[in-house]
Amino acid sequence: MSLPFADQAADAVVAGTGVAIFDNNNSSTTTSVVREDGSLQILTVIEDAAAPTRYDYDLSVPAGGAITVRDDGVVLITDETGEFAGTVAPAWAKDATGEPVATRYEVHGNTLTQVVEHDAATQYPVVADPWLGITLFKSFKRDTYHGDYRYSAWVTGPGAIVLSGGGGVGGYAAGQAVFRGSGWDEWKKKWPAITNKATLQQQYNCHVAASVYGLPFTQDYNLERYRANRANWVSGVASHRCNW
Repeated sequence: MSLPFADQAADAVVAGTGVAIFDNNNSSTTTSVVREDGSLQILTVIEDAAAPTRYDYDLSVPAGGAITVRDDGVVLITDETGEFAGTVAPAWAKDATGEPVATRYEVHGNTLTQVVEHDAATQYPVVADPWLGITLFKSFKRDTYHGDYRYSAWVTGPGAIVLSGGGGVGGYAAGQAVFRGSGWDEWKKKWPAITNKATLQQQYNCHVAASVYGLPFTQDYNLERYRANRANWVSGVASHRCNW
């Protein structure tokens, strides 16, 4: 992922934390942070109303692949076969008081643009922080239970941070959206046939939603095919624990 305004930004200034800060020479600065888990955060600070409202990020997309913005704001990067290759969390931006600033993503070819709708009435500075995804699950396993397939996996440590809305993903709702979108894509990539009975995705979405009860409730996802389809699984999550 390239930094916005890389062609006009000043040379990096290294802060006391060792992070490089680029002055974009347009009332905004940008910092990139590569985390140990492989995720990438790009922190842009918008200083005043003179700063641009559009910030372009050129992404490395597999040949023949594509970038798609889902209805829930999650950005999916796919290869030429349509298989999952990466994700970007929903766009977010906050003003100096912590209030959200209207923002969205647009896609043009391999360029992802974050539009931040700030103006003279905004409380500056504004922080916008795109997050480029990581692996959310590990230890995939398939066995049998009650005479049918049971699919299992564990949330990775960094994935747990994302699920809670931390790690730069932009809040709890954004973390949930990433898991419902990109997380489920990881399971489908592992087992394409996992989509052949509705209960499996219903159980998966239930585990994602159950994270509000704490990580021990949802670290180990077990999706059991023998269980009936249940469209109204939202009712009673704390009691049925995604096993109905």
